Amino acid sequence: MHTAFYSESSNLSVPLHDNGSAFKQASVNHCFTVDQTSIAENKDVTVLKSSDSIPMSSNICVALTEEQPNQFTYGAMSGLWFTMALNITHVGRRFGGREEHSIIAPYDVCVAGANMPIEVKVEAPVQAVHIFLKQSLVEEVKAELYHSSERQFDTLPIFAKSDTNLSMLMRVLSGTLSSPAQKNQLQTDYLARALAADFLSKYVDSSNEALYKHSVDRLKPSQLRRVLEYMQENLASDIGINDLAVIAGVSRTNFIRRFKVSMHCTPARYLYLLRIRNARELLRQQELPISHIAIACGFADPAHLSVSFKREVGMTPSAFRKEYNE
Repeated sequence: MHTAFYSESSNLSVPLHDNGSAFKQASVNHCFTVDQTSIAENKDVTVLKSSDSIPMSSNICVALTEEQPNQFTYGAMSGLWFTMALNITHVGRRFGGREEHSIIAPYDVCVAGANMPIEVKVEAPVQAVHIFLKQSLVEEVKAELYHSSERQFDTLPIFAKSDTNLSMLMRVLSGTLSSPAQKNQLQTDYLARALAADFLSKYVDSSNEALYKHSVDRLKPSQLRRVLEYMQENLASDIGINDLAVIAGVSRTNFIRRFKVSMHCTPARYLYLLRIRNARELLRQQELPISHIAIACGFADPAHLSVSFKREVGMTPSAFRKEYNE
C-alpha cells in the first residue's frame, strides 16, 4: 500500500511504501543544530561512533548510526546535513514543500539545505553516516568559491544521489572517528571544507530555475503511484519499461526521464533494488527456501539472486539469513 505525506488534495504529494501509517510528528530535542555536535540516541537510533569523544574541528559533527525503522520531525537547521547509507534501505523525507522517497543504495548521499524543517522516515534497518557542517563554514566556503560574501544562493537539496566525490569524502570523514586524536582536528577541518566546496560547486542555484524545472519534470503523484504499485505487485514477472510507460500514460522516453527525476534513479535500477529489498525481507522468514525467494522476487534462479544480492548487500543470501537469525 502507498500513502503520501500530504492529503490527496495536494499536488505535491509523492506516495511512500508504507504499512498504512502516515508520517507521524515526533518531538526531537536533540538533532543537528549549531550548538550541538552529535545525534541524540533513542529507542530506534543507536550511535555507534561520534565526534563527541574525540578532538575534531568545531565546524563539523560526524556520527555513525545504526537505525531501526523510525520517523521524526526535525526543526529548521542552520548549516548542511549530509547522510550516507551504508546498506540498501528505503527512505522518505519532506521539507520546503517538497516530498521525496526512494530505495537508497549503499553510499548514496542525501543532503538537506539550511533553515528547512525536515521530516524523515526510515522504512528498513540501516547503518548510516551523518555529517553536519555549521553555517559559518558553509558561508565561508561559498564566499571563496563565488568570490562574494553578499550574493544570495540557494543550496539545492539532494536525495539518493550517487555522487562519487561526496561519498568518498564522507567515508574518509567517518574514518577519522578511529584516527589518532592528534590528527583529527586538522584533518577534519580540511575534509569539512572539501566536502562543503564539492557540494556547493555542484548543487547551488541563484535563480531557483533548477528547482522549478525539477518539479515540472516529475511524474504526477497518480502516475507514480500506479507505476510503483504495479512493480511491487508483479515482482515475480518480467516487467518491461514499455509496460511501465503505458501504465504512466506517457511515451517510453518521457517516462524514463520523469521517473529518474521523481525517484533519483532509472526505472530499471529502482526495480532491481526493489527486488533486492524484497529478497532481504523474505530471507528473514526461515521457512521460505531461497529458491522460492529468487522466483518470487523476479530473479532467474538462486544463482542470479546470490550474485545480485552479494553485490548490493555484501554477503550471500544464505550468509545474510544466518547472520540475521543468530
